[in-house]
Amino acid sequence: MSTAPLSRRFSALAATAAPGSRTARFVTAVSRAHVRVHRATGGRLGGAMGPVEIALLTTTGRRSGAPRTSALACFRFPEFGDQLVLVASNAGAARHPAWFHNALAHPDVRLERRGRSEDLRARPATEAERAVLWPLVVAAADTYAAYQELTDRRIPLLLLEPRPAPRTAAEGLQLLAELGKHLDGDVHLPGTPRYAELAAPWNVTVPVTPAAVVAARSARDVAAAVRTAGSLGLTVAVQRTGHGACPVDRGTLLVHTGGLDGCSIDPVARTARVGAGSLWTGVVAAAAEHGLAAPCGSAPGVGVAGFLTGGGLGPLARTIGPSSDLVRAFDVVTGDGELRHVTPETEPDLFWGLRGGKATLGIVTAVEVELLPITEVLGGALWFAAERAGTVLHRWARWCADLPTQATTSVVLAQLPPLPDLPPALAGRSVVGVRFVWTGGTGDGERLLEPLRELAPVLDTVAVMPYAAIGSVHADPTDPVPATERSGLLTELPPAAVDALLAVAGPDSGTPLLAVELRQLGGAVAAAPAHPSALCHRDAGFTVLTLGLALPGAPDAGAAGEAVLDALRDWSHPGALPNFAGGDDPARFARCYDDETRTRLRDLGDRYDRHRVLATGRVVRG
Repeated sequence: MSTAPLSRRFSALAATAAPGSRTARFVTAVSRAHVRVHRATGGRLGGAMGPVEIALLTTTGRRSGAPRTSALACFRFPEFGDQLVLVASNAGAARHPAWFHNALAHPDVRLERRGRSEDLRARPATEAERAVLWPLVVAAADTYAAYQELTDRRIPLLLLEPRPAPRTAAEGLQLLAELGKHLDGDVHLPGTPRYAELAAPWNVTVPVTPAAVVAARSARDVAAAVRTAGSLGLTVAVQRTGHGACPVDRGTLLVHTGGLDGCSIDPVARTARVGAGSLWTGVVAAAAEHGLAAPCGSAPGVGVAGFLTGGGLGPLARTIGPSSDLVRAFDVVTGDGELRHVTPETEPDLFWGLRGGKATLGIVTAVEVELLPITEVLGGALWFAAERAGTVLHRWARWCADLPTQATTSVVLAQLPPLPDLPPALAGRSVVGVRFVWTGGTGDGERLLEPLRELAPVLDTVAVMPYAAIGSVHADPTDPVPATERSGLLTELPPAAVDALLAVAGPDSGTPLLAVELRQLGGAVAAAPAHPSALCHRDAGFTVLTLGLALPGAPDAGAAGEAVLDALRDWSHPGALPNFAGGDDPARFARCYDDETRTRLRDLGDRYDRHRVLATGRVVRG
């Protein structure tokens, strides 16, 4: 059935009007008048356009926080019960309408129709839902088919559903306390010692003050926590050590996975089945008892699940690739509260997205990962005095360009504190460190290092070591700190890039940063995995990571980190890696994915988490 030609012409006028133009002002005035007339008459005027109902949708501005009201076509189809359907056509314009973005950012909306107001919750239709709904919409109003032909974007549909029944804060806390009676673990409410202990992140500058902490001891606990949070209108976040913590407030239930710490080794299959709360230190030690190596990160004191869902670049990355490539299976609780066993065969979409998508698709409760037939490596670091920084960095950049894939290396400009557990040659000094791990023959590795050893390091720790001691190569700090981090990627590291880095972060720069690190990528990192994953930017040449302290009265370490990235912009690779995308800026996290991957993760998130329970932290949502 065709809608009114006049409305089609007005919509086209609205879509093509330049911002601030006379036409745009006219369109705005007419739209506001429509809203006023609709409200004044209870929808008797302005409440329909031909056979199509017109309703008033009030959203919260995603930037302003102010209420925004739009007059929109509204559909209800018997196949979808009480759900109402809105079409984000924007008259076929290239961008989604502002009200759609507002509803994604603030899903609680108000709809006025037929003289009544309803408080509803909005969510985008999943691909499966859209496949059913779109033909129904077009049959009701063929204008939308014409709009879809005008734009390359896929016009989304927004579904409006009843909100969960509101509860008082006291009722919510009582329900959370009751939840603890049915768990293998415990629920800790604000004001209790365990609440503070479990909520505390590694980066102490991140505010983590959830409605409660569920100390899970089983996958059943995690599923119950997700379902309870959904019934209370809360979101859910997950934490183990808190290295990837994002801000969490009273609108979120925090699941702490420390109790999911089981680890079993199958030496014949060369696999480990590991609880999501296990730390790599324990897995590395357990695997070493069987002459095997676990694909941990540079800091083995972090949790297994968070590391693997972020891709995982370890000290053998150029040799074995991202550690997520070695995952065989996940057990995960998705946003609908269902526990799923995920393999490439049983759940290929989830298996793709869990390797690189961080917490977008669920809370991992256990993982099965391949182990490596490695017992020893040649590894350690060469440390140089700060005055050799230019010479060392330039030589390292030339040297690593021809490294075989058996070698993984990084370089760090560091200002080390005067700690008693540091060697005297390093404590309280500005230094340059070259980290190196070699999995080939010892003699070949020693010969590879000769060009760097010629530069007379003040400390040389490179030696044959048991793989179980792999954490000593980077010797990353384990105690909580008030950290400020920035990260990026480089395509290459020519001499001009080295000079630019030295100018902003070298020993004479006056930078407040504690460390600026470059990790060489390439090798197996750039190779195609056996099973595709959501980990993007594998073609980058180097990672860049800056670390500073956020202390009262201290120089701004965040600005200093941005200055490093700006100085290297001519050689930057567009993107970032999930495990290094620190902070709570969604735009910074979104850089971890290309457009296709981001869209696929968003659609999968909407499929498995229709009510956006898992919407806090490092997740991809529309």
